[in-house]
Amino acid sequence: MLKSAFRKPIHHHRSIGFLRVLSLLKENSMKTKYEVIEVNRAEIVVDVSLLSKSEEMFFNATQMAKPFGKKPAEFLRLDSTKEYMDEIFKGDDSHIKNSGNLIRTKRGKYGGTFLHNELAFEFAGWCSAIFRRNLHKWAEKRIKQEAEWKRSRLEAKTGYLPMTEAIHRHHDPVKHYHYTNEADLINRIVLGMSAKKFKEIHEVEHVREAVTAAELSELDRLQRINTGLIEIGMEFSERKEHLTKCHNHELILLGEVA
Repeated sequence: MLKSAFRKPIHHHRSIGFLRVLSLLKENSMKTKYEVIEVNRAEIVVDVSLLSKSEEMFFNATQMAKPFGKKPAEFLRLDSTKEYMDEIFKGDDSHIKNSGNLIRTKRGKYGGTFLHNELAFEFAGWCSAIFRRNLHKWAEKRIKQEAEWKRSRLEAKTGYLPMTEAIHRHHDPVKHYHYTNEADLINRIVLGMSAKKFKEIHEVEHVREAVTAAELSELDRLQRINTGLIEIGMEFSERKEHLTKCHNHELILLGEVA
């Protein structure tokens, strides 16, 4: 029988820093997520609900205009604004086909006229050139941040981003258990148990917080191999057999034979 004799280290927790905004507000019933940001000393509510799937945001134009003594309605009546919107609607690569895709009116605590970022930046420029530049800089930073968070969330599904992406490409539709099955396939081979059980035993949030260097190296190695096997379309049972043989061979090379 082959076995792994890896020693378990003392675990520790790591904190992850995120970009700060003034506040984060959620309307669970509507699945709407707002962030309150500060640009040029003006507090603006931004609907970031679509950011997880696209680079779209809606800005509260009522709040944007207030420091400049202007109103969104004035901007929307301009011939230049109508012409600009028409150009957006004509775009072949755009899903924005009417004003309803660009302009939203909300009532209540966070109410006002909300403009899609395609129109919001133009509106900001109408208020102030410097204001537009600073708002655009914030948006670029926020979009980049969301991409990093998305990457981290994807990687967290299996612990290895290329394997996560391979799973995503080869399942239509992809289900949550597809990720856990692949991750636990390797966890069981290397650690002898599922991620859930391992984390309970070692009282950690993530498997990698309590594995040895040797175990971590083997997890990474098998994840790379499994990614390639997924890409060529090998079935789960075949991959399990292949990965087990690879692991056992590694143990023999390391001299870990019972």
